[in-house]
Amino acid sequence: MQINSKGFTLIELVVVVIIMGTVALLVMTKMNSATDSIIQLAPSTLKNYLASFEATSRIDLMCYESCSKCDVWIDEKKIKSSIKMNDGSRLKVVHLDAFGDVVESDHKWIARDGVNTEVCFVLSLYPDGHTSSLILQKNDRFYLYRPLPSKNPIILRTQKELIDTLYPKDLLPLNKDAYHENR
Repeated sequence: MQINSKGFTLIELVVVVIIMGTVALLVMTKMNSATDSIIQLAPSTLKNYLASFEATSRIDLMCYESCSKCDVWIDEKKIKSSIKMNDGSRLKVVHLDAFGDVVESDHKWIARDGVNTEVCFVLSLYPDGHTSSLILQKNDRFYLYRPLPSKNPIILRTQKELIDTLYPKDLLPLNKDAYHENR
């Protein structure tokens, strides 16, 4: 008596399942790395990007390597790393000096994970929607992040617009008054 076996043996089925699992694992890791590489931050989208993370505490975006790469930190733990920043144009962190001139800020050194890193800037988003203060300059545009709840930074085209936004005329002394006319 001869038995016709028209099915798969158990060993053949196990081998096929292992091969399919390996292929699925490879495809999933490639898809995850592809979606991570698609993320490119721009100075105008930093707060929206941070707001996309679910957290009940402060979220920090720490950028380094001349502001070209960024990491996201929540509760002192890195949750995203090496996110590309920019399209290659030079991004600067600036502030106004005592004379009202825009000057580039010095980089800071921050210790995270036991390693000292030279950081271009850190933008923090707090649970209530406030951010830390930050002024970024890319080409001729200024991106002003104020510690107020708003969706986007204020985008300004000139240094004069930046000064007028930071220091409104009604808060400054008059250009001419009785005291200054005789000086």
